[in-house]
Amino acid sequence: CLIGRPNVGKSTLTNQLLDTPIAIASDKPQTTWYEVKGLINHPKAQIMLSDTPGIHNMIHKKQNQIMNRIAYSAVSSADIICHLVTATQYTEQDAYVHAFLAPISKHKILVINQIDRFKPEQLFPYIAKMQELGGYHSILSISAKSGTNCDLLLEEIIESLPSKEPLYSKKHIHDHSVAFLAQEMIREQL
Repeated sequence: CLIGRPNVGKSTLTNQLLDTPIAIASDKPQTTWYEVKGLINHPKAQIMLSDTPGIHNMIHKKQNQIMNRIAYSAVSSADIICHLVTATQYTEQDAYVHAFLAPISKHKILVINQIDRFKPEQLFPYIAKMQELGGYHSILSISAKSGTNCDLLLEEIIESLPSKEPLYSKKHIHDHSVAFLAQEMIREQL
C-alpha cells in the first residue's frame, strides 16, 4: 500500500513500478479519489500494489473524509506499507500520517521521493532527520518520476512479502473495469 499526504508522488510511483499508466498523475493535490490497484508479476513475487488518496487532517469536507477512509482501509488490508514523503519537505500532514501509522505493526517503509530535484548536501541532512523519526523497518530515497532507486524499493518489498501462492492470473495488471480506467483518463486530462 502506498500512502502519504496529497501530492507526494504515490500515483507516479504506482505507474513507474507497474510500467503502465493506470493511476492519474497530476501536480494538483487530491487527484486520486479511489484506491487504484495494479498487479506486478515479478519473477520472484506477485505484488498487488495499492495507490491511495492522500491522507490529511483537513476533514471538514465529506469528500475528504471519504478519501481518508479509503486510504485507511487500504492500509488495513496491506502486508507492507510504503509511506511516501517529499525530499526536504516534512509537513504537518506528513507527521499526521506518521502518527496514524505508529501503532500499526506491519512492515513499514519510509520512501523519500523526488530526490532528483535536490543536491546531495540538501538530501543527507533531511535523510538523517527522517531516520530519527523511528517506526519504519527501512528508509529508501527514490525518484518515482525518473525511476531512480525504484528497483531497490521493489526488492525491499519482495523480500518483505509473506510467502503465499499467487492469487491472480498473470494476464491481469489491474482489477478495474474499462469504464473506470476511461473515467480516470478523462479526469487526468481535465
